[in-house]
Amino acid sequence: MNILSNKIQNSIIILCSLLCAIIFFNLFGFLRFNEADTPNFINAARILFGATDLIDCQSRITKPFVLLFPGFLYTYFGISITVTMLIQNLIFFVGTGFFTAKILQYWGFDFTLQLLGVFIIYTVQPLAVLSFMLINDIAGYFFTTFLLYYYLQTKVQTLEQCVVFSLIGIVGVLSKESSALALIVVLLYMLMYHSKQWIRLVVTYAAITIAYMGVQWYIQHTFGYVSSIENLTQKYEEPEGYIFKIQQLIHSFDVYWIYIIVGVLYIILRKSPYSFFVWATIVSIPFLFLWPSVQDRTIAVAAPIFVWVIISFLQQSTWLHKGLLIVGGISNIVCTYIIYAYKTSNVLPVYYTIFFVLFALLYKEKIKQII
Repeated sequence: MNILSNKIQNSIIILCSLLCAIIFFNLFGFLRFNEADTPNFINAARILFGATDLIDCQSRITKPFVLLFPGFLYTYFGISITVTMLIQNLIFFVGTGFFTAKILQYWGFDFTLQLLGVFIIYTVQPLAVLSFMLINDIAGYFFTTFLLYYYLQTKVQTLEQCVVFSLIGIVGVLSKESSALALIVVLLYMLMYHSKQWIRLVVTYAAITIAYMGVQWYIQHTFGYVSSIENLTQKYEEPEGYIFKIQQLIHSFDVYWIYIIVGVLYIILRKSPYSFFVWATIVSIPFLFLWPSVQDRTIAVAAPIFVWVIISFLQQSTWLHKGLLIVGGISNIVCTYIIYAYKTSNVLPVYYTIFFVLFALLYKEKIKQII
């Protein structure tokens, strides 16, 4: 009965993920080929397999794993790179939702909260907007959740598990460097709860680092492109230097920021058993600002960790409270669509104000408890 129930739950999660995929694929389809990175990813996939008449001006070839299948299928079978990348992104998208739910299950949250967690991560607007563009952002979310899930399930106690964890980590950082955020959270978890593992984890992390650096060196000397580390360094040396816009920071999670901030305070002040969620959030934050151009998409990579705080805050909430969050999540996407489709600039302040008032009214008793 438990096995059957688990299969049904898995099916529901996958179906919900596919439904969101269909919605976002169509809703933001008009942006699919407007992303400046797209031509470089397509070119890089061909360059990886020998094309010499193309230019990858953003060194996207330094993320080779997401280019392998599109480049291979195009080179040897003539299958469109666009089609392959979209199918690949669909797999990453569904996988992100699936492993988000499984991590929440590991933390002890019931199936309703697992589904709510899937809803939250899909309605973080950069994930919704960018997942079905021909770029690698969704790969970062997928490997972040997959790495966290694998470690939490296994604790990497055997040689075989070390090898598997290392391989996932290598593929992850060679798909999107943001997946290294999972390695940081895993390290924190190990230091807090399994400190005797440190030698095993140091060896594992060394293997991931060596493999990553080796691939970057090979790409640099074979194809003539700068490594991802040099690319980062060069960005800091550009005339505009470090670019930070508060609007981009706020728009990364929109109204979910309220839940994140209040959730962190609730866990701390109410002495909740989920203190690790707060530490994981705090440790993650500095790494979100490493890229010299701070954008909503560079901040939102922490969604797989931040969602734990939101769900723990909602655990004791009524359906009315959960309903408000669902309205907020849907509004995140609707407002984002209006902004991109109609070039409207005054939607968010009005939306934030209305939602903040509703949140304050509905949560006034809980806020009093926190204070």
